[in-house]
Amino acid sequence: MATAASSGGVSDHQYVSVKLESSRLAALDLAPHLFGSHPAAGSWDPTKALPMERAAAAIWELSCVLPSRHETLDFKLLLKPKADSSECIVEEGPNRPLGCGSNQVEMTDAVFKLTEKDSLECKVWVETEMLSPFDLAASWKAHQENLQPSRVRGTYDVVMNTETEARDELT
Repeated sequence: MATAASSGGVSDHQYVSVKLESSRLAALDLAPHLFGSHPAAGSWDPTKALPMERAAAAIWELSCVLPSRHETLDFKLLLKPKADSSECIVEEGPNRPLGCGSNQVEMTDAVFKLTEKDSLECKVWVETEMLSPFDLAASWKAHQENLQPSRVRGTYDVVMNTETEARDELT
């Protein structure tokens, strides 16, 4: 991803990626979510928490783009049983602040108390990157160019054609 410096230093937006890693999570049949102080993050209502998507065998991710000059957004991670999403387990500890700022990666742990005797510790990465409008436009164009009909009716897949990319690099 290009940085603000590559587009003349103008940064109007902030890309945010929150990743959670746990090898036990899938076996426990729990789905990670994010909720927080902003209405887009559920306004601290667990029923409106944003689901994280599985990115790898033991990694879940949620990413978004925010205005670069936003109020500090506080958030927490929570786990919901896949069978009954009315119950949830909120991570222990203080809220996680997400301010506006420079490109950074923060690595921490999240602890979820499953029972009185059992807890789940997960690795958490919060990555932020400043983006310019040009970065967003290029990303959107690449997304649209690689949008293809899916086998599932009414949905689309994004398929990156590496052969075309390799051929373009050679010319």
